[in-house]
Amino acid sequence: MTKIPVLTREEFEKLYAEGKESIYAWILSLFSRIEALEQHLGMNSTNSSKPPSSDGYAKPKPKSFREKTGRKPGGQEGHPGTTLAPKENPDIVVKHEPQQCTCGCDLNGVPGTVLQKRQIADLPKIELEYTEHQVIEKECPHCHQKNQGQLPNWIEDAAVQYGPQVRALLVYLNTVQFLPYERIQELCEALFGFAPSEGTINEALKGCYEMLEPFEEEVKSKLQEAAVLHCDETGCRINGKTNWIHVGTTDTETYYHVDEKRGKEALDRIDLLTNYQGTAVHDCLPSYFQYEISHGICNAHILRELRYVSEEMNQPWAEEMAEHLKSGLKNKNEQGIPNEQGYAEYEKEYMAILMRGKEQQPPPPPKPEGQKGRTAQSKSQNLIDRLECRRDSVLAFLRKEEVPFTNISRRPAKNEPCRSLSFFTNKAEQAIRMVKVKEKVSGGFRTRDGACIFARIRGAISTFKKRGLKLFDELKAYCCSYSTYPVKS
Repeated sequence: MTKIPVLTREEFEKLYAEGKESIYAWILSLFSRIEALEQHLGMNSTNSSKPPSSDGYAKPKPKSFREKTGRKPGGQEGHPGTTLAPKENPDIVVKHEPQQCTCGCDLNGVPGTVLQKRQIADLPKIELEYTEHQVIEKECPHCHQKNQGQLPNWIEDAAVQYGPQVRALLVYLNTVQFLPYERIQELCEALFGFAPSEGTINEALKGCYEMLEPFEEEVKSKLQEAAVLHCDETGCRINGKTNWIHVGTTDTETYYHVDEKRGKEALDRIDLLTNYQGTAVHDCLPSYFQYEISHGICNAHILRELRYVSEEMNQPWAEEMAEHLKSGLKNKNEQGIPNEQGYAEYEKEYMAILMRGKEQQPPPPPKPEGQKGRTAQSKSQNLIDRLECRRDSVLAFLRKEEVPFTNISRRPAKNEPCRSLSFFTNKAEQAIRMVKVKEKVSGGFRTRDGACIFARIRGAISTFKKRGLKLFDELKAYCCSYSTYPVKS
């Protein structure tokens, strides 16, 4: 958007002397700038890629792509529900017996029957359990040689030290619950009676990070073998400077990478796409297209941009395209991917909508005098060009069964009726969301090492959850310096 300077009186008189055409061109430039500013102000998290945190207090009314199902709110018929179940053999039994009859007779020692039962489920008192490991020396009765026992190699040199369960708790509170160091100290003091130092918390995180290195390499190798790989990236602040956290994810794996760059240079360092054979689903960042692989566009991004063009720029073609894309999704879920003829008809209508969109574009404003280079296109024209140029990637979900409509979180089961976009959430954006939550809590990372530690541990946590593993048990296993630690199940 070119800045239009305010004219001085002398400059305006010169412009006036040039005639009506010059004044008209200048006024058009002013209106063009006003329109661009108004459109920018109309962007929010529901019609663009802006995060919800950028909406401020004037949050837009929530708008969902989900269609109404006709069901009432709350638990649906057949939903099993959950509630506290009584324990067959309770840990403590308290009997409430009458001591005296109303006639005055003493009832102590008189047998009775249980009339009612109520169980109270509560937490026991939680304290640190100290286990002392003693090295015993024995003298041989035959040769009088003195012999010493050996401490296990997972015990460090400190006289008193925290065990893996405490370390796992510190890692869990920081990377799963996103508590900063000070609040971790307050919570541990309030609930368990001890307050770990910041150094202890940092060492627990660093130790877990180092132990997870082989696991992270395993995750990367599985991602490279996946049929569909979901990719995204987001900015993060490290020591006051903008860096980027990249994510690659599938139904069972999550991998994060911290880098100073966003584009091809960073993607080369990540090395997920260099020899990748599947389909990469992403947000249409140009750097991804520099890899000669199969691409799919996350249509959640496309739908948001179409909503903006429809609502803020009043162009009917955008609503037509949104409905056309959603109809393709619905047909795929109900009937499977279309045959060649069906796809050709769908693509023909897709291109017809784009042609109508081109006809609805307003004429570009005249180029201001002295401006070099091309005049910037409108947001709607840029979107039309992208949908036309990348139509094979936008419609990839109709060409391959395994390619989702968006960075999918859940696909409908076989023969399960489609309930529109409620089946689909953006998998890569879900993974990115955890990074943004961390930033909101901590305001960014103080060091690059801290960002890398968080990224690796958070990627492992996400992977543990996706694989259905017990999160705390897995963290406990990776929070010990040696794999020989006898972790209790």
